[in-house]
Amino acid sequence: MHRIAVEFIAPFRIYLPDRFFTVTTGDGTAEVKAIPLPPQGHAGGVGVHGARVEILHDLFGFAGRTKFCLVLNEEVDISLQDWKAKIANRDHAIRDLAIQYANRVLEVYRDRDKNGLGEESFHIVPLVHGDLSRIRICVVDEHFNEYPDFVITWPTFSSVGMGACVDRDTAVIADIEAVLTSGNAIPIQRELVSSARNHLWRSVYRLVPVEANTAFESFVPEMITRIDPAVNIAELRDLYSKLLKLEDVLATALSAASLGTVTWFSVPSGGWKTLTDHKLAAWYSDCYLLRNRIIHEGYNAVTRSEAQASLDSMLIARQYIEDEANRTT
Repeated sequence: MHRIAVEFIAPFRIYLPDRFFTVTTGDGTAEVKAIPLPPQGHAGGVGVHGARVEILHDLFGFAGRTKFCLVLNEEVDISLQDWKAKIANRDHAIRDLAIQYANRVLEVYRDRDKNGLGEESFHIVPLVHGDLSRIRICVVDEHFNEYPDFVITWPTFSSVGMGACVDRDTAVIADIEAVLTSGNAIPIQRELVSSARNHLWRSVYRLVPVEANTAFESFVPEMITRIDPAVNIAELRDLYSKLLKLEDVLATALSAASLGTVTWFSVPSGGWKTLTDHKLAAWYSDCYLLRNRIIHEGYNAVTRSEAQASLDSMLIARQYIEDEANRTT
């Protein structure tokens, strides 16, 4: 019996025994081993390595890297003439599946690991293909011996930009400089959006709607205060009442400037079902309700498309409100 195997190097080290662990996910099972490797060279920096050497919360691999060896639970019939081509045609899908199994190891390790000093590994992050180096796909027998004359390799999956594509527009630099000079804190809703984007990139899909909706919850009172600083935000106890108040102060400001008005709810104080604005309704259905399922119903099987829709709908709703508010100034 032969099975597909994948190897790649992660840029940080985890500390597990030198043996295969059986990892179960919704896609099946795989055997996964984490092998310690020396760190990459750090000119002028600190680099140590050894069987029993650990640097606390060493996210950047100063104490070593990890080679993941994964044997997927997928049999390969090497008697077929085209078995190599079938694997080669699925190389990216196989790589992505292997990353899922490695990330399951990292997820559990982050949650449960603790060294002899009681220090926990909360710093561990999931991997994406751009983090990896020396990726190999091969086939092994039941003793994990590699089949000869077949291997697919990539030195890295990181994209490289060169020339004009890496240049920053003068407006971008001016914006950065202005914020640096001001000393103003980055609004929490913007930090949360960046975090949601990072979770989407790293395939931690269930956290994307949570961060995106929390960003919107922070954005709404921020906009109320911007339009009408006299409003007492503390009196508004939930997101629904805050969105109603935002509709009210925005409509008042627009009317005062003879710029028309906005109507988001067909019945004032009639509940979420009376939300009629299509952009806000999309946020409500794709982001708010999904966040509630995750937090209140324990929904964990969030797909990439659901996570993407939650973030996109929130960004569209946020931009719509900002555009309307900008008309009042």
